[in-house]
Amino acid sequence: MDDIDHFLDGLENLESPDQLRDALSAQIAELGLDFFAYHVVRPVQGPRQRFVVSNYPERWMEHYFENDYIHVDAVLAAAVKSNSSISWRELRRNLSPVQRQIFDEAGEFKINQGITIPVHGFGGSFATLTVGGDLTDCTFDDVWRESKSALLLAAFYTHEAASRMVASGLTSEAHLSPRERECLLWAARGKSAWETGTIIGTSERAVRFHIENVLNKLGVHSKIHAVVRAILTGQIVP
Repeated sequence: MDDIDHFLDGLENLESPDQLRDALSAQIAELGLDFFAYHVVRPVQGPRQRFVVSNYPERWMEHYFENDYIHVDAVLAAAVKSNSSISWRELRRNLSPVQRQIFDEAGEFKINQGITIPVHGFGGSFATLTVGGDLTDCTFDDVWRESKSALLLAAFYTHEAASRMVASGLTSEAHLSPRERECLLWAARGKSAWETGTIIGTSERAVRFHIENVLNKLGVHSKIHAVVRAILTGQIVP
């Protein structure tokens, strides 16, 4: 348990989602898993905002949100009603066609095996920590059995750290992803979401998704403010 103790202690000193992502990535890899996604579904207080820390492929994240899969995702629907971890394999036994499609499309990104841990926190907050990998059934079961206690602790304390960041405004210092910077840069040049999507080869909806993430990360409420802050912090050069 030394590794997980070190991880939990380190969470107290994190100051940005980027640092949280790096710490989780290292811990997940140490346990023998490939990917994770921590998602605040309902914050403690204040306006609802998307807060996602993940090492999923960016193209999958974009695809998931631009298709509004969050509203039909069987995993999230089950997690909202449960205090126990959700096994993807067990959940797959009774799915609607669109829910099955989500799993099939995730598999194209080698997102095959997964466990989702619900976190019902103080103040009515709710989040999920999903972990998994491109592993055989037996290997994944072995990893989960050996690491279950550590992952449950990681989920709870990750939620504490993320809630602290949101409440303290520390998310405003988060670095933008390459695609987020690209979308914001074209916005700075006066391009609409539709025009930007045409230029970079994605949908208008995907561009809006990335711009929304930028606003949340930078703690602002308009593209103009986001552009100004990103320029001042050197994240884009128009």
